[in-house]
Amino acid sequence: MRRTSLTVIAVCVGLLWLGEAHAARFQDHDTNSAVPVGTVYDITTNLLWEKKGVSTYNWSTSGSRVQDGTAFTSFLASLNGGNYYDPSVELVVNSNATTTSCFANRCDWRLPEINELKGIRDVFLDGCGHGDPCIDPIFGPTFSEPYWSATTFAGDLRRAWFVNFNGGGVSFDFKTNNAHVRAVRSGL
Repeated sequence: MRRTSLTVIAVCVGLLWLGEAHAARFQDHDTNSAVPVGTVYDITTNLLWEKKGVSTYNWSTSGSRVQDGTAFTSFLASLNGGNYYDPSVELVVNSNATTTSCFANRCDWRLPEINELKGIRDVFLDGCGHGDPCIDPIFGPTFSEPYWSATTFAGDLRRAWFVNFNGGGVSFDFKTNNAHVRAVRSGL
């Protein structure tokens, strides 16, 4: 009986430490003035994340691997001062933006790769999978719903990977469907 109790206590302490370590890796402007307002900095991965993620967008309007959906042409374009990367021509389109017209004075926002997006979910949070989003509250408003990644599903180029922040599951869907998005960039 005593051995079982000690094992349970050790597991609980370990989970508590994991939760604290996960929370301590994220900083916003309130905890580090070098972090731009409206963003979250991940000190482990050196990624800067956009805090909000309210509207939904499609990944592709054509249903192909081309990033021609509103996630790129509207959402990312608005963050990047009108600029967005067009992989079909391998160029930044509308490159007349100035840094001050870009979100947080950075003009290189993008959708995260699936491993980056999986890295910010926290399945150990209270309420995760029970209506509350599986992500640190420092990220601001987050729906317990799917969020697109930039990663195409190799088994069907008409689909892309997403993280569902209701439970933290990872799956893929047709790119023409709508999902939430959260932008990311490298470094402060």
